[in-house]
This record gives sequence, C-alpha cells and structure tokens, in this order.
Amino acid sequence: QLERFIILSGMAAAVIFGILGWFLAGWIARPLNAITYTADLLSSGTDAEIPSSSLIKDVAVLSASLRNLVGNLTKTESKLNYMSDMALHDSLTGLPNRAALEEFLAHAVSKAQQNRTTLSFLYLDLDGFKKVNDTYGHAAGDALLQQVAVRLLDCTREHEIVARLG
Repeated sequence: QLERFIILSGMAAAVIFGILGWFLAGWIARPLNAITYTADLLSSGTDAEIPSSSLIKDVAVLSASLRNLVGNLTKTESKLNYMSDMALHDSLTGLPNRAALEEFLAHAVSKAQQNRTTLSFLYLDLDGFKKVNDTYGHAAGDALLQQVAVRLLDCTREHEIVARLG
C-alpha cells in the first residue's frame, strides 16, 4: 500500500510539476515569441516596433537592446539613403547628375533593346551662360539654372529624365 501511495504520489507530483513547468515556459517564451515575430516583420520590410517586456529582466534588457539596435540601423539607413541621393543629384538644381544619368541610360537602353523600340536623347547646352555669371553674378546664374531645371522638369513625362552634367 505504501509502495502504491509513493508511486501515485510521484506520478501526481510529476504531472503537477509538468503542467506548472509548461505554463511557466509559456509565460517566459511569450515575450520572446513577440520579439521574434516583430523581428521577422522588420526583416520583411514592415514598420514595427520591438515590444518591451518588464516581466522578466533578461527579456526586458534584450528588448531594449534590440530597440536601440533597430533605431541605430534605421538612422544609418537614412543617412546612407541621403548620401546615395546626394551622390546621384546635383546640389544646386536637385537634378540627377552624370552618374544617375549613366544608370538611367543603361536601364533605358536595355529596356529599349528588349522591347525593340527606339530611344531618344536630347542634349541641351545654355549658350552664353558665362556672360550671365560675369554680368549679373553667380547668384543670378544659379537662379537661372534652377529655373531652367524647373521648366525642363515641367515638360517631361514620368519615364523621362532631366539631368545636369555640368
């Protein structure tokens, strides 16, 4: 009888501790699963914020560290995008520069070859521009270039490009 009692008590204790362990593991894993799910969303390009958790200290530290990491990566990506944009655009007019034009032309030529269509290219030079700078000053010359850029952009369609080479 004692042996049976010990076996049944042991089995009951094992079941109780197993159930308690299962609930405890779920309680610990729930915030980690939320962090993992959010990290997967971030890696797919969706905007999401790493959830914070204050129930377990280590998970809270992990969550805060990941939020800081994502924030730093976002700032770095923004700076890289800005630098890339600056590298491909003229600072005075905001128009694409020679490097951007070369990229555009490579894509446009390839697309024209695939579609067996033609490609038109117009090169425009402002004759006598040096006289504008010499007579009215560089500020007036800059304003003229900016105005020419705006007017040319107004005349172009979506799939066309206006670039400044000089």
